[in-house]
Amino acid sequence: MRTPELLQPLVEHGLVDRVVRALKSGKEAQVYLVESQGEIRVAKIYKDADHRSFKNRSTYTEGRQVRKSRDQRAIGRRSSYGREQDEAAWRIAESEIISKLYSAGARVPQPHVFFEGVLLMEYICDEAKEPAPRLAELELTLVQRERLFKEILEQVVIMLFADIVHGDLSLFNILMSKQGHAVIIDFPQAVDAAVNPNAKELLVRDLDSLTRELMSHQKGFENLNYGEELWELYRSAELTPDTLLTGHYEAPEIDVDTANILAEIAYFEEQERKKREALGLDGYGKKKRHGAPTNQKSDEEPTGHEEMERMAKYWDDEEKSQTAPKRRRGHRHEQSSQSDDASSGSRRRRGRPKRRKNSD
Repeated sequence: MRTPELLQPLVEHGLVDRVVRALKSGKEAQVYLVESQGEIRVAKIYKDADHRSFKNRSTYTEGRQVRKSRDQRAIGRRSSYGREQDEAAWRIAESEIISKLYSAGARVPQPHVFFEGVLLMEYICDEAKEPAPRLAELELTLVQRERLFKEILEQVVIMLFADIVHGDLSLFNILMSKQGHAVIIDFPQAVDAAVNPNAKELLVRDLDSLTRELMSHQKGFENLNYGEELWELYRSAELTPDTLLTGHYEAPEIDVDTANILAEIAYFEEQERKKREALGLDGYGKKKRHGAPTNQKSDEEPTGHEEMERMAKYWDDEEKSQTAPKRRRGHRHEQSSQSDDASSGSRRRRGRPKRRKNSD
């Protein structure tokens, strides 16, 4: 087969001996089977941004950082140099993520080298040395579904412990190896759970999708909530690589002590009042505001409930004073104005006296 132009640098540097054939073309990359150091490997060539069909990229790249602060600023400004660096960071991201997951013990293809925008990694095949099938292409028995689902959950736990969420996990991104194990592939959309604010949403979506695809035969499968359970363990720092999930999760109830919260609010309100009074602001130094808290200390500290009632009365008085209609100076009451109009005829009109006609 003729060597593709983007694989030529790897051939020249001795990283690839020959190109065997094209394997597949996806929305982010083209994949080739190549011979390297006497074994068959996969070479993944990432497409340019103009030729990718990947949507909502910002959801997955949010929070990603590059090593040089100058490059990060350029990416933020979206300059031509910044777009080049952003594209380079996008291409190398999968290589870094797979290397991290492989070191953490996750069942992913072993990465070998990333060179000139090409990722060279392990070839996952079946017993006949043909490309391993995706789970979506197989007719799985119920026993296989449950076993594979358990395996995948274990891999997702390991991945999240390493701060990685796949972001696009489905039966199309999981291969069945010749040993019969699930191998997770395709990580361009993976996110760092520690910095990406969309990580929880993506994790829940991934596991909900897998639950529907593999466990729909189970009664009550729609009530399983592996994503929320796993994220809560991760958030509370209780997650380990060996954590076993149950799928039965209920959000913890938060006991709110309203009285104490209001007491704290009242305390800070009082401190602010004293501060403003000391500075002579809002007329505190001249006269006491109606209903304002007093400086007198009682023998006993007020309870949270008493403080709540006192502050409620204070705020109610404040609201009444603000909303009460105010009388404008110089304006007469409606009744007095009507009486003035009635008696206006008997009053003498002010102004210049009327000129008398000359009798002559």
